[in-house]
Amino acid sequence: MLKKIKIIKNSKNYQILNYKLQVFNKINKEKVIYDLAKISEITTIEDSSEEIMVEIGNNILDLNLKGFDKKSYESISFLNNPNYVIHNDKVVITKKVNSNFQVTYYISDLPEYNNQKEIYLIGYPIHSYKDFFILHKKEISLYNYIDDKILWSIDITKIGDLNTTIIKTIIRDQLLLILKGTSVICLNIETGKVVWSLNSEIAKQMGVISGEYLYTASNTSLTKIAIASGEVEYAIRFQKEYQLEKLITLYGIEDLTLFKNELWAYTKFGTLSLVCIDKETAYFKKVIPLESLGIKTGIFSFQFYKDKLFIHDHDYTLYIFEKEETDLI
Repeated sequence: MLKKIKIIKNSKNYQILNYKLQVFNKINKEKVIYDLAKISEITTIEDSSEEIMVEIGNNILDLNLKGFDKKSYESISFLNNPNYVIHNDKVVITKKVNSNFQVTYYISDLPEYNNQKEIYLIGYPIHSYKDFFILHKKEISLYNYIDDKILWSIDITKIGDLNTTIIKTIIRDQLLLILKGTSVICLNIETGKVVWSLNSEIAKQMGVISGEYLYTASNTSLTKIAIASGEVEYAIRFQKEYQLEKLITLYGIEDLTLFKNELWAYTKFGTLSLVCIDKETAYFKKVIPLESLGIKTGIFSFQFYKDKLFIHDHDYTLYIFEKEETDLI
């Protein structure tokens, strides 16, 4: 069984980072930091950002490079409104100058701004690799910021809409792109050549990576795709009894995720539930109705972290559960 250990109301959003739980209060605009193991309050940060944050060196920063020191929790701000990509322990920052160009800085240590380098680029960084990728209008490029050189560039618009690109993962020498609603594309990182692409039906579905496979779930079936080749290994329909019980409706599965090598999802309509899906049979191994957890509305998200389950519902309440002596999670 799951034991409810904490309810946090007025939660605009939350994030687990640096072994801490950050919860942004939508009423007073404060961020409360909790010890993740005990879910006990450590401190409150006033005038904090509600944006998703990342750990850079000794700091926790948002997309505007505003945040706090991760030890003292003192507020820190480096730049206003840049975009950036983290490359190893370094940061590549782009600040827009006009509608076409951006100035890029390469910084190895934020407080001292060492190795600052100004470069003019068209487009903006989206993902780090040995170098990093740039999106601009209809092209995606691989850019070496040390030598200021475009290594390759490819027009994606003949395959799908680049504006909907979601970078998913790099596996070996391949970059997997999901162009939501249009296609899934796999590129060779060294050359930029398209290794394979799949149709829009796959791209409309939520996907997760497990090992060297991409799993996607629709309202009727689970699909397994080999990332190396693009081969669809199977597309298995969910059991009819679950459709009859209204666990799955026309809108089907949402928020497909991976936890302890098992697929989990949320049934957004019908009987609101969390379900554990067998990766080989599409059988629902476990079903947890939200109502059994005391949640009566829909949810924005759910997340497993070690022995805890976090559910953020439409009433802006964050529920935190811990497993008891059971194999449920």
